[in-house]
Amino acid sequence: MAVVLPDPPPLTGESSENDRESYAWYRNLVGFLREDGGLNTRVSVLDAGLVTDNIGSVGANTSAAEYGDAYQHTTVVTFSQLELSPTIPANAEGAGAIVYTFPAGVFMVTAVHMDITSGVMDSATNAADVGVGSLVASGNISTLTTAAMEDYITGQTVADASSFVVEKSTIPTAGAPLLFEAGDSHTMNINVAATWNSTVATASVTGTITFNWIFLGA
Repeated sequence: MAVVLPDPPPLTGESSENDRESYAWYRNLVGFLREDGGLNTRVSVLDAGLVTDNIGSVGANTSAAEYGDAYQHTTVVTFSQLELSPTIPANAEGAGAIVYTFPAGVFMVTAVHMDITSGVMDSATNAADVGVGSLVASGNISTLTTAAMEDYITGQTVADASSFVVEKSTIPTAGAPLLFEAGDSHTMNINVAATWNSTVATASVTGTITFNWIFLGA
């Protein structure tokens, strides 16, 4: 016997931030339920399969698989030789690339996992800072010094900027979901910063970023 709990009242233009967060957590924690030997067991929203409603977009050399339903999503972004911008000079510099643009409206990101391998980066073995943020990295920086450059995944230190593999899973912002209003940044970016020994015209990364997020309305 299937057990489906009703959604809370729909969000409106007058809904407060607390209303939006409560709605998101309700859907995230309850999901779908079933009765099994008298005990209710959560069924993953991934059982619903691929979805096409309220989804984002990707750029060049990038693809996305969207699972869940129109509101609760697990998105798997895959990219190959994704070029970072700007061109890396022979000094301290941050660079990055957009991997996903969320749909217009309000959304909350609850967990992120990255598995990244570098392409050709540098001719020497300097350390680098690799993270995921809502702002693309830029400027004369050797680490991801602006919070929004690493608000999805805090910068991970790798010993060799010329060739690296980095894997990390996290709940954003030190254990709290990230809530983005309609006017906030809607991009997810892979970012790298280091002190580079040589100019790298076509620095690139390959890998996947998987994240859970909830669409809360336009």
